[in-house]
Amino acid sequence: MRSLLTPAAVLGVMLLAPTTLAQQYPNYPDHFAYVPAERVDDIIRHMGISGRTKGGSNEIYPLDTDLGIRASIGKRGKTPPTDGAEVHGSFGHTWLIVEGGGTVVMGGKLKDPKDLGNGNWSGSGIEGGREIVLKKGDIITCQVGMPHWWKDVPEGVTYLAFHVFPPMKK
Repeated sequence: MRSLLTPAAVLGVMLLAPTTLAQQYPNYPDHFAYVPAERVDDIIRHMGISGRTKGGSNEIYPLDTDLGIRASIGKRGKTPPTDGAEVHGSFGHTWLIVEGGGTVVMGGKLKDPKDLGNGNWSGSGIEGGREIVLKKGDIITCQVGMPHWWKDVPEGVTYLAFHVFPPMKK
């Protein structure tokens, strides 16, 4: 009798184990970001060439510290002149081009680097990097610390930017 109970007990544990494990998913923060298309369109419509709305912000939603991400709309006017090149030491980007397009330079070295504080740098351009022509619908990523620069924007460009704040390696 004892030998029959042991296999039955093992079988019972095996059958219950998947249910028990499936119910032990991690806790999650009780919030999410939802931005209706009308809000995004409103930000784009009221944004100046400087990339800011009249209220001074291009932010769609602020930094979500659980996900390590924030979202904004970026806008560049047609060139010349071009904006300076940039480097961010604490976040990277993912851009979705929503209107227009242009040539962006990724990587390389900043020309005339200037420390803006908080891990941000600017420069007059980039030496070396890779030129990529972006158009509506394209997506591109930019790693933390990678120089990037809108070198040529023939008709202007508007993009949805996700700023990603990965944990910093020690």
